[in-house]
Amino acid sequence: MLTFAIHSVTQDPPFSKLDLISCRNLLIYLDTELQNKVLSYFHFALAPDGFLVLGSSESLGNQDHQFKIHDLQHKLFQRSYSLTASRLRIGLPVTSTDTPVKDGQTLKRPPASPTLREVTETMLLKDWTPTCVIINHEGHVRYVHGRTGKYLEIAVGETQPLDIIRSAREGLKTPLTTAIYRAITQQREIYEPTVRVKTDEVGNLL
Repeated sequence: MLTFAIHSVTQDPPFSKLDLISCRNLLIYLDTELQNKVLSYFHFALAPDGFLVLGSSESLGNQDHQFKIHDLQHKLFQRSYSLTASRLRIGLPVTSTDTPVKDGQTLKRPPASPTLREVTETMLLKDWTPTCVIINHEGHVRYVHGRTGKYLEIAVGETQPLDIIRSAREGLKTPLTTAIYRAITQQREIYEPTVRVKTDEVGNLL
């Protein structure tokens, strides 16, 4: 009935379709820019009629267009239907800095290459993918996001690199192999909405 997870509201992709977010006495410790970012995440994460509860000393600031007041005394707000409010502007973090050198000049260091985690999380924030696995052209798993236990299991004797086809549960191996081949050869998104995966003797739609 309950799912417990360590989650960074400023860095991790937000959950989705939540009925209630209770975030009390956190925003007061963030600067204005970070507050706006977190509130935008909350707006996306909530269901159309979802509610947000803030601390007694907190407010929506300049993000009040994303929510409407339901009970101001108890800092209870409801998600608005604003289309523009749900559009988030998210980019890769900039890590370059200017290093002072002699004679008053500055040496500009090139931006550090983003890590696989940063690239993946940026993709997730763009497309709001709830559960995914990033693989290379050989089918080896490079990054896992979310709970994939319903779809993948580590094969007996499996060692690194982890092969996604060998790890796929019964019913998923063949369509997954075909989908990966089509994605690589056709260079486009492949969507298979009716694949049935067997987990714990129960067939679940993927």
